[in-house]
Amino acid sequence: MHFPSKSQGGRKGMRSTEQTCFVFYCIKGILQVSLSGNVFVMSKGCALEVPMGNFYGFDNIGEEVCSMFFVQTRGIINEGAAEGQDGSGDDSEL
Repeated sequence: MHFPSKSQGGRKGMRSTEQTCFVFYCIKGILQVSLSGNVFVMSKGCALEVPMGNFYGFDNIGEEVCSMFFVQTRGIINEGAAEGQDGSGDDSEL
C-alpha cells in the first residue's frame, strides 16, 4: 500500500475494522495514525496491530511516498470459547 506525500494529499480517512484485525508494517516514510481516538506517529520499521472493532486512519506527514505492508484476518468472535467451550462438544482437553 502506498500513500502519496503530504503535499499530494496522502491520507486514508477513518475506517472501521468491524470483524477484521489488521497488522501494518511501515516500509518507508512517516505517518500520523489515528486509532480509536488516539493519535501517534509511525515511521519506517514500526508495526501496528488494529484489533477488531476499532476505527483507524492514516495521514502521510512526510514529503515522500509512504509504503506499508499489511495483513488482515477476518473472524467471528466465539463467545463460548471465552468460557472454555470451543463448540466441538468435547471440552476434555481444556
